[in-house]
Amino acid sequence: MLVFGRELNLPYDIRFTGNHDTELQGGLDDFIIRLKERLDHAHTVTLEYQIQAAAVNKAAYDKKRKDVSFHKGQQVLVKNHPKSQADRGRIAKFEPKYNGPFIVNKTVGSHSVILADPNSGKLVGKYHIRDLRNYYPSVAEEVDTSVSEPNSAVSSDRKLRDRTKISAPSRYQT
Repeated sequence: MLVFGRELNLPYDIRFTGNHDTELQGGLDDFIIRLKERLDHAHTVTLEYQIQAAAVNKAAYDKKRKDVSFHKGQQVLVKNHPKSQADRGRIAKFEPKYNGPFIVNKTVGSHSVILADPNSGKLVGKYHIRDLRNYYPSVAEEVDTSVSEPNSAVSSDRKLRDRTKISAPSRYQT
């Protein structure tokens, strides 16, 4: 049997085959002790390399990771996990990526929140924060349409354009 580019010598080989290499000098008991020491050393070195690799991977992951927290009353979107259903004519790639908005009702620990429907106040469920995203209302939702003016189509369009210049969300400002 070839292991790591050489023949592996086991205690069985010494006792029954009489194979005595220079590595096996000193008897069976000494060979077993030296073998255990080498295996323990190899195990220790491997664990050290795994710890170093884990530290490097964690540092690379943490560079891109943003800490996110949600507070009670905040509006969020929930990641949608659609599946295609041919009999219903649904194609997953055309489904929206996020559903909502929902309102954070309660935080559970540091990684989960309980969401409620903003219209009915009914609890929707418990979600991990990795499936949530902040909700930013669109400009069209914020415009007050109760005031009617002559040429309302033109003026409401102008309102939208003017409003987008003034109230862009802070994440887009430079």
